Amino acid sequence: MKAIINFFTPNRTVGRRPAVLAALAWVAVMLMYWYTRSAAIPRPFAVIGAFPDLLEAGVLVDLGTSLLLNLEALIITTMISLALSYLTVLWWMRPVAAMALKLRFLGLTGLTYFFTLATANGHQMKLAVLVFGMTSYFICSMTDVVAKLPKVNFDYARTMRSSEWRVVWEVVIRGTRDQAFDVMRQNAAIGWMMLTMVEALCKSDGGIGVMLLNADKFKHMAPVMALQLIVLIIGLTNDSLIVYLKKKTCKYAFVKLERN
Repeated sequence: MKAIINFFTPNRTVGRRPAVLAALAWVAVMLMYWYTRSAAIPRPFAVIGAFPDLLEAGVLVDLGTSLLLNLEALIITTMISLALSYLTVLWWMRPVAAMALKLRFLGLTGLTYFFTLATANGHQMKLAVLVFGMTSYFICSMTDVVAKLPKVNFDYARTMRSSEWRVVWEVVIRGTRDQAFDVMRQNAAIGWMMLTMVEALCKSDGGIGVMLLNADKFKHMAPVMALQLIVLIIGLTNDSLIVYLKKKTCKYAFVKLERN
């Protein structure tokens, strides 16, 4: 009876075993819903049967191409965005960051022409589009983190007779490290979601997005669903890796959480 009461009581902390069982139950519900849908959606066994054909078509090579492009875009985006966000401590850099974050309202349609002119090949063009799409959102979130730092944090660092640049290092950079991982995690998901669309702009390099576009063009829905599952699994793996890195480098961020 107590277990049933806890089941419907908010803010309860449960062990790993009940959490795993609940997750498996939800997966079973989703699979049952998927299996009972109309014939227009491929059944799970048809999707599983599409994987051998995808392996023969070179899905692993295309997946490697996509992962390298996504990793390159994430590294460049993180470096640019963190630099601009941290430099907002200088008043004359704030207009630059403000303009950069407002670019997130621009659509990519029509802009790809300018990216094509500004880059030397298809890989650079796709990389530029990804970095452009991710950077504005990264800066938007990270500048907000920096702007909301309490004044008491700065004053405390100054009482230690630190120079202003040392204050920036301790309070702004080191003090927001855990939140920087959260922002990077969100933008890594945005970049991975954009990747399949961006790869369709230039098919010469291949990639998981090109395979997905070709399968969708000829209405081969079982391979489409199989490729989407691959995209989902890789995205979840990337997300878990960023969380792992955060736990290893920012253990203090997990000490006083309600659900821990």
